[in-house]
Order: sequence, then C-alpha cells, then structure tokens
Amino acid sequence: MKGKAATYNERSWAIDLIGHLKHLAKANNRSIKDAGGEQTVKSEGGSLFPDVLLFGDLTTARILQGWELKMPDTGIDDFEFRDNAETKARALGLDSFLLWNVSHAHLYVRREATDEYVRSHAWDDLADITTRTAVVGNRQRWEALAGEIFRHLNDLFDRGSLQGRQFIDAYRSGGVTALIMENAGSVAEALIAAARRNALLRAEMTLWWIARALNTLAAPWSRCLLRL
Repeated sequence: MKGKAATYNERSWAIDLIGHLKHLAKANNRSIKDAGGEQTVKSEGGSLFPDVLLFGDLTTARILQGWELKMPDTGIDDFEFRDNAETKARALGLDSFLLWNVSHAHLYVRREATDEYVRSHAWDDLADITTRTAVVGNRQRWEALAGEIFRHLNDLFDRGSLQGRQFIDAYRSGGVTALIMENAGSVAEALIAAARRNALLRAEMTLWWIARALNTLAAPWSRCLLRL
C-alpha cells in the first residue's frame, strides 16, 4: 500500500475514477451512459482534453461533460486548474465542467446571458484529505462522493438543465481544431516520443498520414512524422 500511495497521481486516480463511473453508468439507466478519458492526447504542457469525459448517446458520440482532476496539493481555486478546464469546455462546446482535487469538487455552468462559467455547486465532504498519500486510503469515501456527484449531474441532464454536445458539432465549430493547432508543437513532440516507444503506433500513424496526405488538416503533422 505504501508503494502505491507514493506513486499515486492524477493519472492513476483518473483511471480508477473512470472505472467507477463506468460501473455507475451501467447500473443506472439514466442520461450518463458511459465515462472515458484514456483517449486523451498528453503533452508536456498537460492534456488537450478533459481528464474525464461523460457520454450520453453513444451512437452519436454525445459528450455531456468534462472533468479536470488534480491531487489535493493543487488548490481547487488554482487559476491554471480552472482556466484549463474552461478552455477545454469551450473548445468542445460544453455548457458545464467539473473541477475535482479530491478534497473539493466544484461544478461550473455556463450562463447564456453572459457566456461566463459560474460555480453552481460545491462538494466539500473530503476537505480533510489534504495529501496525495491519503487519496489511496480513502478510496471508499471518494467513490461514494463520485456517486453523489453522478446522481446530481444525472438529475440536471435528465431534466434538460444541462445538455452537452455531439462531438461532431464541436469539431465542425472549429473549437477542437483550434485547441489542437494552438498546441501543435507539444502534440508533435508527444506523438514523436510515443511512436519511438511503440512500433505499432508508429506504423498506424504513418498509415494514417498517408491516407490523409491530401487533407490540409494533416499537413502540420507531416513534419513531425518525418522526424521519427
């Protein structure tokens, strides 16, 4: 347990939390049908998409909400923490996002009149968990809180207070493309490093680039592939 606690980080927690959310979604036939996040592109500057994504209609890839996660040593009011979450929510065209640093969870909802995201709900039940090492030992408690948050969000989605958005609509709006292009350098370096570690990934990337060679969106990545 000590070894696990020492290495437990945001990535570890996200994987465990997503697994729990998947279980909750499967056990409850409500608006939130699934949870994911392992498809996120990582770079040295962080992730380009939320740590956790909640999905509605799976057949149309409807994204309901993104969660940004941190360990307790990052304050819930940390500017970069919140700013990153809002940037990703806007890129995906989502009307809400959740910040959770284990100790506190804050739900932000966009007001149409001002186009601002404002805090609409806070969960401070785990305020006594203030260190990374305490997160592992309190799994039962943060899973219980995840269930409470899950139920609250389902209530909002069920009655239409929050709606989410289909991914294809977010892509067509240009928000996702803009976010990726703004981080093209970091993404390229992340792809290069990953491809050097994984020959299969490198082959798949090369095939993808060849198939997209005539597509102008593929042009920025061609330079990074040539450096592999």
